[in-house]
Amino acid sequence: MGLAAHIAIACGYVAFMHPGFARADEISKVQSQIQAVADSIDTQRLATLKSSILEIRQKQCKSTPEVRALYTETLQSMLVEYEDLTKRRYPLPGCESF
Repeated sequence: MGLAAHIAIACGYVAFMHPGFARADEISKVQSQIQAVADSIDTQRLATLKSSILEIRQKQCKSTPEVRALYTETLQSMLVEYEDLTKRRYPLPGCESF
């Protein structure tokens, strides 16, 4: 009896008690929703990263030599993250642009 009840519940034959296992179309829908959220997060992170790169680059260009090394280190880690996200290098402007 226990095994029969387990099979009935697991297979969704008594859906009013338990829906059973997820169907393939439900899993596909959830996976596409998760991918959409991940893409949105990447897009937002990329926009923030671009803005931060330019801000740090401007500060780096206008800073004293003692402070410039700190900005260079921060900028380098941001450029690595940008390249990881986009699979291409960021077109970093020269200091003459500021």
